Amino acid sequence: MQHGLTDSLASNHQLSILSEINTIQKHFPQIPLTEILQWATLNGAKALGFDNRLGSFEKGKQPGMVWIPN
Repeated sequence: MQHGLTDSLASNHQLSILSEINTIQKHFPQIPLTEILQWATLNGAKALGFDNRLGSFEKGKQPGMVWIPN
């Protein structure tokens, strides 16, 4: 598979980007959180060809984020 495609719930308990980020942090603590967040945002947008309008907080872009208060 290329570009971060999933094989669905067949091999995963859930489809949650936050869960994936937590798993990477747990198993690879040497990888900076900023790099993991880029993988989860801008790199995904680039892989899909949407990085001109999604994937980062920049003027003219839609960040695609939802604020969830505590």
